[in-house]
Amino acid sequence: MSTYQELKGLKIKYLDGDTSGDRLIEGEIFYNSTSFQLKAPIAIANFSSGGHLGTARYTLAGGGTQTAGLAFGGDVLPGPSALTEEYNGLNWSGGGNLNTARRSLFGCGTQTAALAAGGNPGPSTTANSEEYDGSSWTEGNNLGTARRNMAAAGSQTAAVAVGGQNPPGEVANVEEYNGTSWSEVNDIPSADAGSSGLGTQIDAVIAGGAPNSTTSLAYDGTNWTATNSINTGRGHASSGGDSTSGVIFGGGSNSTAAETWDGTSWTTSSATLGDGRAQMTQAGPIGSGTASFGAGGYSPGVVTVTEEWTVSTSTIIGDSWASGGNLNQGRGSLGGCGTQTAGLAFGGSSFPPLTRYNLSEEYNGSSWSEGNNLDQARNSIAGCGTQTAGLGFGGYIGPVTGKTEEYDGTSWSEQNDLNTAGYDMGSCGTQTAGLGFGGYNTHTNLTEEYDGSSWTETGNLNTGRNTLSGAGTQTAGLAFGGRPGTKNNTEEYNGSTWTDSNTMNVARMGLAGSGTQTAAIAFGGGPSSAANIATELYDGTSWTISSNTAASHQQCAGGNASPNSASLIFGGGGNQTGTEEFTGATTTINAAKTIDFD
Repeated sequence: MSTYQELKGLKIKYLDGDTSGDRLIEGEIFYNSTSFQLKAPIAIANFSSGGHLGTARYTLAGGGTQTAGLAFGGDVLPGPSALTEEYNGLNWSGGGNLNTARRSLFGCGTQTAALAAGGNPGPSTTANSEEYDGSSWTEGNNLGTARRNMAAAGSQTAAVAVGGQNPPGEVANVEEYNGTSWSEVNDIPSADAGSSGLGTQIDAVIAGGAPNSTTSLAYDGTNWTATNSINTGRGHASSGGDSTSGVIFGGGSNSTAAETWDGTSWTTSSATLGDGRAQMTQAGPIGSGTASFGAGGYSPGVVTVTEEWTVSTSTIIGDSWASGGNLNQGRGSLGGCGTQTAGLAFGGSSFPPLTRYNLSEEYNGSSWSEGNNLDQARNSIAGCGTQTAGLGFGGYIGPVTGKTEEYDGTSWSEQNDLNTAGYDMGSCGTQTAGLGFGGYNTHTNLTEEYDGSSWTETGNLNTGRNTLSGAGTQTAGLAFGGRPGTKNNTEEYNGSTWTDSNTMNVARMGLAGSGTQTAAIAFGGGPSSAANIATELYDGTSWTISSNTAASHQQCAGGNASPNSASLIFGGGGNQTGTEEFTGATTTINAAKTIDFD
């Protein structure tokens, strides 16, 4: 008699809970010594938020995998795009542009070996075909029939393009690409456009079509055969997987529905897109119906959103912003410190007319209440520390000031001034070990350390700037953003000197941040509308695009003692009162199923 390990290659474990860390996989059986039951983990499908595209667009094409994806072409309104972006599973970065800008194009392949063909470069369709090598696109031989909105399957050297539109009508043409040229093969049974494709050149499935087709067809490299229909008719859906394990989602009239393919039939999933939309990246990863993605699209309005489809024994809940209680006094250029459940806001200004405040407010995780005022009203003040041990310094009172004040949870008291007066400085650290850097009015690169009593000048920033932000501690600090020229510079501080690190994805000034040198968050800023809502996470090496804030925030403040997974943003230019709370992505183990032998 065979053992379970011999049959499945997995041991039966003996555990007192329902998890076993990273080793928990579907098909594994364990004996729960607390409930005295045999159990097995369940794989569950879910969508989670991914990094945002750098440029919003729809009718774009794509390829690759969930951790090495590709998006190219599309429509940025009001015209076609040549942009290519590469995805690393966390954020998108720029790649080489297409030679021919176009929308509604064919796309397949990988991040380092992709294929683009057809589409609309303008009023008419094109037969143009290009290959991508991971850095640049090269013109290849054209399609036999110019068209747009084709279904795609296969790879750069073995692709199949199905149906599409060659105005004024749809076509049934099918063409195969061998890495050099396109050739006509057997047509699909009837003309169709906007279908989604899965699989390879000789083992493909296409499903749906514009506007609301439920057709599903299988291809064996020669002939097309009807299969069981999809459950929700739609065109322009995103897709991923192969002929035995696939998924399509979105499409139609901004559908949120997802369906899985098991080689025989389509099943509606309980998981749905968070942002229903059509005309996302058309090609997900070949060979994986359990890990796909869709980026961009129209929902309505062109979006940058990326969502990842995962079937796993773990459920990922993406990071997000949620509204908190409003400040009592709307203002920008204010100081902030503390945490998401114990924040502190102080100083700042409103306009018009220009009014500088000495107001101080405390946040309890849901609402703000007024506390005792600063001794000196001012805007562009820097801050660090906690709600019960805060530090405010510098700022603008008419002239620039170096005034420093400490907060003890009840009242503010004056301390020794900065050596060099400054405003719009970056800051981090605590009340007894604070760090101030940069500032105005000469875009200074100065850095000063505070020991709870006095300030001492130390190593300069490499790039002088103002309206920047910071995170971390006095001996492990981080400086990012600022101006002049709207900076994306990042520098790390070791207690004496600053070292340049990888730049932010979105250059900005007037932003806020929190966290540590190896786990920081940056949010808000300006002057662009993209910067106003952008959030980025830093892992000690590079920045990753995260979820946007709901409202625009510039010249804002945050709880800079917060971890990057539970941060706080409040106020901003335009006399904003809004507060938002950030929750980082979490991963939970799915409930284990009890094995019933009855």
